[in-house]
This record gives sequence, structure tokens and C-alpha cells, in this order.
Amino acid sequence: MADAAGEAALIGRSYTKARRRASVIGQWPGGGAIPFGPFTVTQFAVMGASFGALVMVAWYWAPFGPVPDVVLTVAVPPALGYAVRTVHVDGRNPLAVAAGVVLLLSAPADGRLGGRPLKQTRPRRAVGVCTLAGDEPAPPEALAAGETEASARTPLPEGSRARPSAAVSGAQALLAQRRAQLAGHQATLDRGK
Repeated sequence: MADAAGEAALIGRSYTKARRRASVIGQWPGGGAIPFGPFTVTQFAVMGASFGALVMVAWYWAPFGPVPDVVLTVAVPPALGYAVRTVHVDGRNPLAVAAGVVLLLSAPADGRLGGRPLKQTRPRRAVGVCTLAGDEPAPPEALAAGETEASARTPLPEGSRARPSAAVSGAQALLAQRRAQLAGHQATLDRGK
């Protein structure tokens, strides 16, 4: 095919949708059409399994007489086969969904890693050490009296709040030091007014 400019036109074809179609069985081996067909392999499997299950538990439902026996044996497998043909869950065949549910329920609770069941380790408390270095260390007698290094180093102006209590962690010591500095600055500003 060539267009007016003399260049060949490119034609692209995609057969992905055709490959996704289920393979069906629509004829008998002799060549005749199967009634109510074509059937997928999944439908044949469901019909055969349901017929086999009905025959195996016939002792349970056989006492009802010959008419219900024939109706159940002849009607239930094709009805289940038709249901498999028409019912699709998110575009998937119901047996694939059932297999997915079985795999989900049989999977390890914590999942898999590298194909092997993952075992979660017991949670442990993370312990860390924080060291704060100041400009000058506080005298040992002040620290022995229960004062923090920051409160021993920073004098508080008159009329300000009481000295902060001993800090438990390094972050609390920094916060106490900052509060003391801000209180000192605020007192200086108040005196200047």
C-alpha cells in the first residue's frame, strides 16, 4: 500500500484479545455440534466433578424416588457449568478466583520472603545514648545537689520562675536550658521598659 507521497503505509495488528479468549470445545470427535455448546474446559471440569459428587452421595438424596434422582443428576451439572460460563469475578473465571482464595487462606500470616514463610522477630526496645556538651561544665557540687548542668550554669534573673527540676533526658535538658535563657531575656526586656 502506498499513499500519495509514494511512501508505504505502516499497518499494526494486535492479537492480544484473541489470545485471551478461552479455548472451547464445540464439537464431538465425530464432527457433530455439542448441544448447548460450545463449552470451555473449566465448564467440562465443573460438570464432571459435580456429576461425580452427586453420584458419590446418592445414598443421601436417593430415597426421594427416581424422578428427583434423574432431575438432580441431569439438571444440576449443566446448571453449574452454565454458571461457570456466565459468572466472572473481575474478568476472571470463578475457578481461578476460588484457587486464589484457597492460596490466600493457606498462605502464612506474615507472608513470604524469597519463597519461604517470613517469621517476624519479637519487637525490642531501641536504646540510645545522647551526650550533650556545653560551653563549660557545671561544678560537681551543683550536680550532686540535683540541679541540671544547664540550670547550674545559667543564672536566673530576679523575679523569674524557679529553677527547673532535674531533666531526665538530654532533650529535656536542652529544653530546660532554652526556657531558662528565654526567661532571662524576657526579664532583661521587662527591666528596660
